[in-house]
This record gives sequence, structure tokens and C-alpha cells, in this order.
Amino acid sequence: FRAARPTLRNKKARALEIGMVEGEASTPRPLIVRTYEFLNPRGDDAVDSWEERWGLQFENFIMVIIGLNVVTFALSTVDEINQNDTATAVFGWFETCSVLIFTMELIVRIWSSPGQDV
Repeated sequence: FRAARPTLRNKKARALEIGMVEGEASTPRPLIVRTYEFLNPRGDDAVDSWEERWGLQFENFIMVIIGLNVVTFALSTVDEINQNDTATAVFGWFETCSVLIFTMELIVRIWSSPGQDV
């Protein structure tokens, strides 16, 4: 359920909150701010930015990967499937790729988290 579309005043308030200067829509935001927006999309259309639109897609992608990890783990416990060398190789490959994706996401989340002195 989404709330009603935000007013122009709410958009300006959100723009100030994320570091955009009022009246200067073309002022570039720092990479760390854009990365934070990408990884933590609000989803309320307050600022219709590339980072927030694709951030929601990335969030969905991570949820699908988590779901597929649960399914592959469950399938790997079945003896008939676990004895198949091809299935074992595919499950191992998928697990390795998933761990790499999750590790990269975590590192970037830590880097882009607000309030951290680097």
C-alpha cells in the first residue's frame, strides 16, 4: 500500500535531506549519498531518482537470490539429487556466486552508511 503522491513541498524537503541544494536540481550529489539511496530506497516517490528506482529492483533481486538459496539448500539435502555430480556442481557454483554478491553488498552498505567517520 502506497501513500498518496507527495506534494512539491515534500519533494523539496526530501531533496534537502539527501543533500541536493534547493533550486539547483542539477547539483550533483556525492557518490556515497547516491550509493546509500540505491541500497536503501524509500519507495515513496519523494525523489524520483535513478538510484531509488533501480534500488527497488536491486532489493527485489537480493530477495530472489535469498529465496533461491533456501530452495537450493533444501534440494541439496535430498539424497538422490545430492548424489548427482552435475547438481552438486551447480549448487556449489550458485552458493559461491551468492556469497560473493552478499559480501559485496555488505561491504558497500558499510561504506555508504551515514554517520561513519572514515
